[in-house]
Amino acid sequence: MIHWPPLSLLALIVSAQGWGQGSPLPALSNGVIRYPGEDGRRQRINVGKPCSDLWVSPDGRVIAFIAIEKAEPPTPAERGPFIEESTAYIAWKSDYFKPVPLHLKPVSIDGNQWRVFRQPSVSPDLHTVYFLIPDTMTTWRLMSRSLSGGPLKTVGDVMTYCVIWGGSRSGDLLTMIRQDPGPSHPASGVTYPCYLSGAPGDRTMIADGVSQSCWAFGDFASRWSGKRGGACR
Repeated sequence: MIHWPPLSLLALIVSAQGWGQGSPLPALSNGVIRYPGEDGRRQRINVGKPCSDLWVSPDGRVIAFIAIEKAEPPTPAERGPFIEESTAYIAWKSDYFKPVPLHLKPVSIDGNQWRVFRQPSVSPDLHTVYFLIPDTMTTWRLMSRSLSGGPLKTVGDVMTYCVIWGGSRSGDLLTMIRQDPGPSHPASGVTYPCYLSGAPGDRTMIADGVSQSCWAFGDFASRWSGKRGGACR
């Protein structure tokens, strides 16, 4: 069992190591992740495969990403390859961003085995990794697992998500879901509401997708969490 230091200590460590406002962060370009080395030069993370879905913690201390193991070339209507298999990684600044694979086992959903893991991110207490499995054309399965190992857990079916770092809702999840019209209002159309999720079973709608839109989820999550002293990306 790994015991991580409290967030107050992490803040001091981050400050002491030079991460903060204006500091360069790891960045992804053309399937390659680069980060600033000790000499100021950009260093490359090499996992032998093209990378995607880079997530950088708000303090710059930990990153998560995937390596594309198998993919179909994009069609003219697609912006990127159709990923069929991937490996999720995390990497720590304190370890010079040495990539560590998460060794996620294939996930069975409705009789199908999924080996593609997308958009990984880490909780602010550094105990949990989240990721998506694109199991349907309209929604993805949000999963979680302890970074120290253990079974996978299903969080729910979502369009997208982010985990809040800092502020009054630190550690909670923001999610956007697809809401099909009910049988009593079939003409109302599909909506995309957003929810705040805390403890298991604790979920609150924060935008109904009609009177308040959260379709531009990245901007919405950034504004919503920022007003409460945190960051969600």
